Amino acid sequence: MAVVYVDTNVYLDYFENRCDRLRPLGEFAFQFFRRALKCEFEIVMSDHVMDELESVVSIETIDMFLEPLKKKNKIKLVFVEQADVRRAKRLPTHWQDALHAVLAEKAGAELIVTRNANDFAGLFQAVFPEDV
Repeated sequence: MAVVYVDTNVYLDYFENRCDRLRPLGEFAFQFFRRALKCEFEIVMSDHVMDELESVVSIETIDMFLEPLKKKNKIKLVFVEQADVRRAKRLPTHWQDALHAVLAEKAGAELIVTRNANDFAGLFQAVFPEDV
């Protein structure tokens, strides 16, 4: 089973049902998470993502969303350590994006699912939720 790290922007697409000019990003995120519930892959959740989400979405909403995934053992947790931050700051991109890549690698993820694939160029294989 594939293990994928999900970037914060995909969760925000889902929670805010976001769209761009042409595409229903919220629907793409919904379908992606639905596939995880069908046991197609396991999702890596980091405390870094949780911190970013909590600045926009209530912890209760996040917990309700994660509960079905946790019940099916589809969430793998990874936690930031100081060494992860130091490593991320040495990489050639914004350190917070680099931290996602460091955490994905640490958790054994095969992909980062994101809306900003260019942020991870040369760091980690990144794809859009609709392309998983």
